Amino acid sequence: MVIIAKDEPNKVYDLIGLGYGPAHLALSIALKESKTAEELGLSYVFLERREHFAWHPALLLPGSQLQVSPLKDLVTLRDPTSSFSFINFLHSTGRLMKYINKEQTIPSRREWTAYLAWSAERMKEVVEYGQIVVAVKPMVAHADSFREVDLESQEQVEKPDLFKVVTRKVGSDQETVRFARNISVAVGGVAKVPPAFEEIYHRWSATSSSSRLVHSSTFVPSLLTLEPILRKIEVERQGKGQGESEEAAREAKRLKLAVIGGGQSSTEMTMYLHKRFPNAIVKMIFRASALVPSDDSSFVNSAAFDPERTDEFWNASEEAREEWRREFKRTNYSVVRADLLNELNDTIYEREIELPDDLQAPDEAEAGRIVLASNTVVRKAVVEEGAAGGGYRLDLVSSKPGQASGEESFDAVFLGTGFERGPWKLDFLKPLEKLYPILNSGWKSAEREREESVEISSATSSSSSNFDEDEEDVERRRERVRGITRDYRLVSIHSPAFQNPQHVRSSSSTSSGDSTPFSTGTSSTSSSQTLASGDEEEEDDDDGKPPSIYVLGGNEATHGLSDSLLSIVAYRSGEQTRSLLERVAACTSRRASAPAALKISNKLVSNEQQEESKIKARIQEAAKSLAALTTGA
Repeated sequence: MVIIAKDEPNKVYDLIGLGYGPAHLALSIALKESKTAEELGLSYVFLERREHFAWHPALLLPGSQLQVSPLKDLVTLRDPTSSFSFINFLHSTGRLMKYINKEQTIPSRREWTAYLAWSAERMKEVVEYGQIVVAVKPMVAHADSFREVDLESQEQVEKPDLFKVVTRKVGSDQETVRFARNISVAVGGVAKVPPAFEEIYHRWSATSSSSRLVHSSTFVPSLLTLEPILRKIEVERQGKGQGESEEAAREAKRLKLAVIGGGQSSTEMTMYLHKRFPNAIVKMIFRASALVPSDDSSFVNSAAFDPERTDEFWNASEEAREEWRREFKRTNYSVVRADLLNELNDTIYEREIELPDDLQAPDEAEAGRIVLASNTVVRKAVVEEGAAGGGYRLDLVSSKPGQASGEESFDAVFLGTGFERGPWKLDFLKPLEKLYPILNSGWKSAEREREESVEISSATSSSSSNFDEDEEDVERRRERVRGITRDYRLVSIHSPAFQNPQHVRSSSSTSSGDSTPFSTGTSSTSSSQTLASGDEEEEDDDDGKPPSIYVLGGNEATHGLSDSLLSIVAYRSGEQTRSLLERVAACTSRRASAPAALKISNKLVSNEQQEESKIKARIQEAAKSLAALTTGA
């Protein structure tokens, strides 16, 4: 395996990955284990904002459980013999028999984090931590060097030849520039904040570590700062309520904490806060009529998350995809694992049991409680003390008969309201929206969705003597309307899907069920015609296939509910590896005919003669590897 040294300047990587969570960890392992990638001398590096590997550290709470089968790890669905499997992790750390003997078959989130960290440590040579992405800039060949594409031009933006990635080291002003033919983006979602809290959250929470408005994405680290503040408030209230009844005095002293949302993270925060602040009132506020258990039954799991469902979802109409998303929402959104629901119910039930005074524990009268406010929304939130450290007054509106609406004050509010995902949510990609239409948040409008249904149904029903060509027309129309390809690449305005939407034809695609020249033979039956599909215009370029931006985890509307989940990371890493290897092999072959000195920012990448000999050697390796690609990476 050839990895370009991190300290070697001005090298052009075949792939730069932005973010290093489970998706890119799985991809890096797939590339490491690919014999074809090794033969091609594939160069890649992953850049991560955090200064060490972490997976949802903000919700690494005691007792929290994984919500997926441990066999859906980083590798098993791609290669069950990989040494990076969860089973091998248990074996390597001397925990396999202990795991087999324990009652729970689903690992805790703590153990899964340990597994991911163990895998990431073994891949540390391809990752640079503490790197904040500042910009991604397309570059175009100019004479014997490259220049940045003018993204402010009023004319059509030029087709890029490579990308410049600018990062800044955490805690430093120093910027680093790297170059790549392809980029993969997997940086997770953006905190979803309800409208009533948006102004407060963006004004205070983003700038103050002592804010009492906390999203689940920062729960544990925020609580480390917030807990001393809340403890201080408890102490200051000890003398409050004098002259009132004993019960009223106790209530006046209590902390009041609000948790917004009715899903897994909200319930986990509620239980944790109740245990951490046992004398507080923790009020869980949610829109639904009841907390709902997640559906993880076998048939539903298969229908929603099996790898072949991605192809079925991609090939379906907009109407069918939306219907499936609504149907399978119960597997992942606003739902709670049954065991956690039972624990919550038992906690509330036990607290309601009243014992005679002489049988009560000494501190039982001081014990707090959990309150469920169903059918309730927050209409407005106000900072009571007018400062970042203040409490909040919430205007609660209930649609439940007999449940009062009105204003209520809380010492802190915790948002378990999920995440927003989509390529257009990534600020560092926003400047590229003229090149990739999907990056414009208003691009996929209702009119465009209707256009998709009309165009695809029209193309499918049209008479044609060539079925394959008709299928390719449908595929290009899908790409044009959705802005992304089946193999997770953003669709450029220079793609045939935009340049010639009426008649496009891919010379490298095959009909459903056949293998592409780069198929491993293990992909699902319908994906071969779309995965890593090329086109005549792309393959006729002097530089082979043009550079691409892959985006993972933000494509639920086009690739299905599993796109942002652990369920698909292993299998998808195999798909992306095949796609990337095809593009790199094609690019390498094209470059063999005209090796020129590669200069970037007026600096030579390497000696021209050395570069030429390297390219020739690389092409020889590429030729040998084409046969291997037919049997799998």
